[in-house]
Amino acid sequence: MKHYPSPLSIAGIGCTLSVWCLLLAGLHLRLHAQPTDPVPSGIYCSCGPTNATGPGSVDPAIAAKPFVRGILVRIGWNLVEPSDGTYNWAQLDTQIARARSYGKKVALSVVNGPSAPAWLYAAGVQRAVIGAPFNDTIPYPWDPIYLARWSDLIAHLGARYDGDTTVTLVHMTNATANGFEFFLNPTAAFNWSAAGYSDMKVIDSWKQVIDAFNAAFPNHYLDNDFHPIFLTANSSTVPGDSVYAYARRAVGGRYGAFSSWWSQKNTSAYPMQYADLVGSAHNTFATVQFAYNGTNDSAAFGAGGMPGALQLAIQDGICYWELWNQDILNPKFDSLLANATCATTSGVEPPSFGLFRPVLYPNPSSGSLFIQWDAAPGEPVDVSIMDLLGRVVLRTTADRGATEAHIDVTGLAGGAYLVRVAASGGSAVANSPLIIQTR
Repeated sequence: MKHYPSPLSIAGIGCTLSVWCLLLAGLHLRLHAQPTDPVPSGIYCSCGPTNATGPGSVDPAIAAKPFVRGILVRIGWNLVEPSDGTYNWAQLDTQIARARSYGKKVALSVVNGPSAPAWLYAAGVQRAVIGAPFNDTIPYPWDPIYLARWSDLIAHLGARYDGDTTVTLVHMTNATANGFEFFLNPTAAFNWSAAGYSDMKVIDSWKQVIDAFNAAFPNHYLDNDFHPIFLTANSSTVPGDSVYAYARRAVGGRYGAFSSWWSQKNTSAYPMQYADLVGSAHNTFATVQFAYNGTNDSAAFGAGGMPGALQLAIQDGICYWELWNQDILNPKFDSLLANATCATTSGVEPPSFGLFRPVLYPNPSSGSLFIQWDAAPGEPVDVSIMDLLGRVVLRTTADRGATEAHIDVTGLAGGAYLVRVAASGGSAVANSPLIIQTR
């Protein structure tokens, strides 16, 4: 199996997280070619998956629509690698060629989780057998055999398609509840604690997966979905926050946050993920997949239905939209979709500094902590770390116009803290949770 050193850990030369590592990471990114396409934008069809029996993701009736920019082509890992080290590219090749024949782009996704191949478990991969109502089997995301095999598949996928200009975006995936989105099955369905779950294991798993995709697809844009890890109201957001921060640093301008839950209602259900999504739109780009279709489930979106969700994305500077095929084929939406325009906000200062939570890396942390924020207020920025009683335990000040600070947290006791980033004049405040791990 090929070995791909992490752009941040540079494992092959034994580098630990430090300023030197970040300089090396920057050099690594500059050596990578950048995509020739502009950032992903426009209407893509969230059509059905490509499988062994159906016609595949590229529906001719969809592809014939002039306002459709591209097609999401997704296929299960079990179909791409039916046996260990044996690859079947025929279905993907066919779908990509079909999209190309219509002049459409492709967003590519290999679905993991329940679509992981059965031979993995014969190879010794630990698995979570999920009961009703899910009735799925997925690999433990941190299992080392799984990670080695998945990284190898990603490398072969990149060797096959990184040079293909029809593919413009790759959705990064991992061993999750449905193999496409970020969350794991709820703890009521599987005892993750007994399986050895920790936030850090999930974070480290995603870091290895991101490194693999970044190495395999240096000429493509990359994204991944974000949810609270178990979907519940008190479910940890630390894995998502840390993975987002890591991907931003590791992949740079080719990386954007992805929401597969997009609707007006869900921006309230997932406020932290929403803040990261809009921040990503201002930093590089962001992508969304509509959670419902307006043809059959209009009320599920919230006020304004599907058109309201589209308008909110445009308002937030999110210019890539995966819509269900039912809506693309519905004549009543033709005018709306044909005339939908969006101006990217990438590189534009966000309208409200206080909206965007600080991005922390690494989180959990035990040494050097890097704090990023998307807006650059016209005044110095105070960065404070507070304990759960509200007492400030560490503080630094960043210069006017800065969007990043560094704090050494080595001396802090293990536990939960809050990082507060505030404009010195009191015009805006943004907070983000931090976990300190003792060495």
